[in-house]
Amino acid sequence: MEGFSQSPKNPESLLIAKHKLLPGTKVAFEKVAMHSPSEVAVGEIIEGSLQDTVKVGERITFSDSVAAISDVKKIEEVNGKLLIHTGTSTYALLAEAVPEGKEDFDLDDVEMVETAMGSTYRYLPDGTTQRFKRAEGKEYEPQAALVYVPNWEWIQQNMPPGALEKLGGSEAGYESKLLTFVQNPFKDGKKVYIVDETGKQTETNQELREIKGPIYLGASSNGVTEFFIPVSHKPKIGFGTFDTRYYVDEKTGKDMRERHLGNSVTKIVLKGGVQIGGTNPSS
Repeated sequence: MEGFSQSPKNPESLLIAKHKLLPGTKVAFEKVAMHSPSEVAVGEIIEGSLQDTVKVGERITFSDSVAAISDVKKIEEVNGKLLIHTGTSTYALLAEAVPEGKEDFDLDDVEMVETAMGSTYRYLPDGTTQRFKRAEGKEYEPQAALVYVPNWEWIQQNMPPGALEKLGGSEAGYESKLLTFVQNPFKDGKKVYIVDETGKQTETNQELREIKGPIYLGASSNGVTEFFIPVSHKPKIGFGTFDTRYYVDEKTGKDMRERHLGNSVTKIVLKGGVQIGGTNPSS
């Protein structure tokens, strides 16, 4: 494929074992090329837990999603990236395979996370986190609190049916709903905040660590609650980032709040170099 230089050929069975493409493994594939008309566009991502071992000649199906990849024609590794070729398309393994039950780690073990667009969030010794945005080559001010927001697939599977419409009704609607509150925090009295199950607002990662029960991202308009979404304090592959901080504006002396909603996590790096997740796309 243009843009890749091939590495020495590997037996496909070894590649399947190396990348743990086995039943119950969570994966994410990005469509990187299309050779004939297909329902899935280039750039779209298919993710979920594998139903069966990936094999040449068979479809790739998922136990937690209706999505599927048509019969596999060839499996190869190019420049360290695993590629799956079908009769119509080529898919790249975006998130490195993580077998079920192997995501157990403590928050204290996390050194950094990386998102689908290459931004990184480093966990600092003082308990804050700091984002580096690769597209801008810019490091932002440390943030006081960082949580991970479920993707639409998780919302569909875990939230009650009546809540789906309130959350936008679709993946695009869900993302738009979240951005409306984060990017326009005071328009029409909009507010978004991190709370515990009692509704108490939390401001720092330290406070979040002390919460024993569930954590939520809550939103309201003109004092009326719009929604509460369960979020995770620990990073999760496929979940988006939400970080925030209070600060004092040096020019005005006013208390200010900064909020940011990021892309989905594709890689988690633990202290000591252990990595959960895979290589991000180059653009």
